[in-house]
Amino acid sequence: MVTTEDDVCRYTGTTDWQEVHERVLAAFAKGWDTPEPRAWDSLMAENIELNQPLTQPGTTRRTWHDEAQRIVTLLHR
Repeated sequence: MVTTEDDVCRYTGTTDWQEVHERVLAAFAKGWDTPEPRAWDSLMAENIELNQPLTQPGTTRRTWHDEAQRIVTLLHR
């Protein structure tokens, strides 16, 4: 994972926020270059809570996968 949670849980030293931000941006950009429902899994905790306008709230990655598939389908039309 590229999340700050990973840094906090696995490392005892001070978090290098610049490095964390660069890793998150790189992971997001990679997903943006090849969008598909699982493209951003490394940015989300397994029990993510999603509350988006005009969609049902969800508490798992599956919620995001379903919504991302809908968006990717719309983009490819």
